[in-house]
Amino acid sequence: MYRLRKAGRQALPNYETTLLRKGGATRVVEVSTGVIQYRGRPAHVGIVRDITERKEAEDKLREAYEREAKLRRDLEEEIRKRGEFLRTLVHELKTPLTAILASSSALAAGVEQSMVADFAGNIERGASRLNRRISELIDLARGDIGMLYLNREMLDPVSMLEEIANDMEQVAKSRDLSLVLDVPGELPAVYADAERLRQVV
Repeated sequence: MYRLRKAGRQALPNYETTLLRKGGATRVVEVSTGVIQYRGRPAHVGIVRDITERKEAEDKLREAYEREAKLRRDLEEEIRKRGEFLRTLVHELKTPLTAILASSSALAAGVEQSMVADFAGNIERGASRLNRRISELIDLARGDIGMLYLNREMLDPVSMLEEIANDMEQVAKSRDLSLVLDVPGELPAVYADAERLRQVV
């Protein structure tokens, strides 16, 4: 009441406070005040609303938001660590393989058609297949952490299938299998990522 008297003719702004009950429990209340004319004189009117449940709900919502924010930060940190690991993995696997590919290509191009040339060709094809398998594994890892991007372009599906068949022919022969490519002479061009499409096939 002292606050009301001190305010004079001006209404106090709404405010929140805590009340202590007889049993020791506390309740959060919101106090609203106003000034009215009563019998020709200004009078203060106050309304007290129990907002304990609302405040508890707000506290729970804030705690849930803080937990969600922490989980998001933890997830972003985990993605960052996986990204760093992936970049290291690419370097460690691709660097020696690049040297093997370059050397085998030079060897295959520099020797005459003989058994040595066949061996050099086998090394080059094997290294190329290994390079593709490593790329596929890396792409799977990128997909798991949301870092896989598509490079779409117009493709001739027949030419692509012929290239894949040529690549897999040696694998089939090594297993005493016969690989036959049976596709129509012409197929419409497709708009896709060539590497991803090869992986699927």
